[in-house]
Amino acid sequence: MPIDPDQSLELTEEQLATIAEVQAEIDLHLVNYFTDGRQIDIRASLLEPLYEYGDKVVDKLISDYETAGWRVVRYNSRRQGDWLSFSRA
Repeated sequence: MPIDPDQSLELTEEQLATIAEVQAEIDLHLVNYFTDGRQIDIRASLLEPLYEYGDKVVDKLISDYETAGWRVVRYNSRRQGDWLSFSRA
């Protein structure tokens, strides 16, 4: 039996585990480098595990950080690659 549209929006345990792993790496980076008034860029190499799952997984990660009080901007450049920028909301 095929899944319904609502089921297709749910994240799997594997996707949630990958988000948690990437969040731990981002958190470490933020703890080490963030200061008020500064923007911290997280490059694609750190985010790469999320990309295999598509936008909904990346959007979930962004949503989690925005809920925690961060302003997150997603960049996509053919020349410079993909990255996320974190600053105080």
